[in-house]
Amino acid sequence: MADAVRIYPPSGRFFQNGREVLRWALTKAPDRAREVVARAGLALDDIQVLAAHQANLRIIEPLADALGLSDRVVITDVTESGNTSAASVPLGLSKWWHSGKIPADVPALLFGFGGGFTYAGMVAMTPRRN
Repeated sequence: MADAVRIYPPSGRFFQNGREVLRWALTKAPDRAREVVARAGLALDDIQVLAAHQANLRIIEPLADALGLSDRVVITDVTESGNTSAASVPLGLSKWWHSGKIPADVPALLFGFGGGFTYAGMVAMTPRRN
């Protein structure tokens, strides 16, 4: 796994072994996401919205399936905006919120992952509508 993501000096070019990253996302990310929900004191059944890093649908859809969330609101803004890196979670959440696709005042799992196999997540309530 150590060779899956590299930066080559002095050019600073970034290399990503897509197969290794995909394997990590499909095998490790679901456990990390479950941990985030548990630390928030909730169960996956409580989560109504999944806002995951918008890398590609080959990761987002299996992640939702592995978490048992495919019947909930699963943000798939990658089809419109592409992979916008670290901005993908808040960008997708904002676009879908303003389009009315996300219900108000429900728990949402925000989960990002990326280069170097880092991840971060949180559970937040979606905003109320006025």
